[in-house]
Amino acid sequence: RVGKADAIMMASAYIGEKNNEKAIEMLQKAYEQHTISTALKVDATFDSLRGDPRFQELLRRMNLEE
Repeated sequence: RVGKADAIMMASAYIGEKNNEKAIEMLQKAYEQHTISTALKVDATFDSLRGDPRFQELLRRMNLEE
């Protein structure tokens, strides 16, 4: 079970491993746990996910559409 603070850190780790599937899964978990930050929109860590429709949907749900 992933703790609240761990979901974003795990997403970053998965991005580093080029595992976008797991990274998106962790970001969605962080969103559900209300631990996701609006920095998601501008943080370069997440640049590799920006073209993923699921990432765009997550931004939309956070009212941060690009």
